[in-house]
Amino acid sequence: MYSLYAPLLSKGAKYVNSSRRGAELIKYASNAFLATKITFINELANLSEKIGVNIEDISIGMGLDKRIGGRFLRAGPAYGGSCFPKDTRAIVDTAKEFKTDLSIIKNVIKSNENRSKILLNRISKLLKNKVKNKRITFLGVTFKANTDDMRESSSLVMIPSLISKGAKIKYYDPSGYKEDFDKFKKCFF
Repeated sequence: MYSLYAPLLSKGAKYVNSSRRGAELIKYASNAFLATKITFINELANLSEKIGVNIEDISIGMGLDKRIGGRFLRAGPAYGGSCFPKDTRAIVDTAKEFKTDLSIIKNVIKSNENRSKILLNRISKLLKNKVKNKRITFLGVTFKANTDDMRESSSLVMIPSLISKGAKIKYYDPSGYKEDFDKFKKCFF
């Protein structure tokens, strides 16, 4: 395997020899840690809003600490995609199989699921609970900027929820039109 990866290794890539189970756990653990980082900054965003602090200032300040770094410290709706949701659930399931409690990761999953609800409540509060016929625009609906990937995007929860309350929705995403919202066409403005 080492010789197979030699061209990449010569350019500075790292090589780790691991069992199949070890490699799987490395992937799950890495994605669970990054999901934790995203969830952490989203929870701080909830607090920052309540006390009138700009979360971007917090992200920048924390990111300056070389032990933490600024990557994955951007507050947003919730993590989604093909890896973080699947891998956080998978590592929790693996731990359960081996009778080990991963309470931090379980709480990350729970907090991430709650993030869209918190944002929906914030929208309702801003609109004084009068969502019906309000025009609401989403700028970006994929789970991550610069992709067209809709897997487990928070917009798939938030847009239908707002539509069910009578809101008129519009969205713009740089990657273009999304078939995922076809069934709601009549609710878009």
